[in-house]
Amino acid sequence: MTYLDNYERWPSEKTQYKLKKEEVTQMMLARLEKMYPGITSHIVVKELGTPKTMERYTKNPKGAVYGYAQTVKQSGRYRLKNQTNISNLFMSSAWNNPGGGYEGVISSGIMTARRIHLMNYK
Repeated sequence: MTYLDNYERWPSEKTQYKLKKEEVTQMMLARLEKMYPGITSHIVVKELGTPKTMERYTKNPKGAVYGYAQTVKQSGRYRLKNQTNISNLFMSSAWNNPGGGYEGVISSGIMTARRIHLMNYK
């Protein structure tokens, strides 16, 4: 399950943060259970990633999962290129071409992998 949330909604104080995290987890599980009765009895592992989680793991400001703002002037060909001026150094991320979000990052990785593969097998 996924949904977007605002960074400022998450408390900085550890105890309050954990309480909020459990509250949101239970809310999401209740929604899931309503759509698919009995499904939560099959859950073995559950983890909620908050904007603060994303910030901690990715170092993106406020947990930005989309990289730069998703505007026309900051999308697609206007993003950072995947190939750099340094020999054999490539980049794939939400900050690079083609854009942010899961699909953008996956596409970025695929495009970069193909470029590297073609370079090595010409």
